[in-house]
Amino acid sequence: ISNDYKAWYGFFVGAALSGVVGVGFYPLLGSRVWCRFFCPMAAVLGLFQRFFSRFRITTNGDQCMSCGNCSTYCEMGIDVRAYAMQGKNIVRASCVGCGVCAAVCPRGVLKLENGKTHKDRFEGAEHPLADLLGALKKK
Repeated sequence: ISNDYKAWYGFFVGAALSGVVGVGFYPLLGSRVWCRFFCPMAAVLGLFQRFFSRFRITTNGDQCMSCGNCSTYCEMGIDVRAYAMQGKNIVRASCVGCGVCAAVCPRGVLKLENGKTHKDRFEGAEHPLADLLGALKKK
């Protein structure tokens, strides 16, 4: 089998599989299938958002009217409404901190806020690296 054949075969198989993943699963799995389930960069950004970002989606649950706009417009498919109803901040690794949910909230329950720096959050925080980074900071 010639190398040209292998190259074209690889190209067409790759294109077909990307088309199936990128377009074919949308009716079943919703929008941004690649980003939510397969993209390694989305995973890295989500982890940085969770552990190191200064920006957080914060909630004020007693004002939420449960309209569901936030969950509908969330690009990553997170049930933001459930967090808002409970008054919990969104600290999931799948949240990339885009702020779309806060922008569509009619009552301003959700806010994309600039919080503490990651160094300040490690003191007394329940964080996987808090003990290590706290010990390094004291030296």
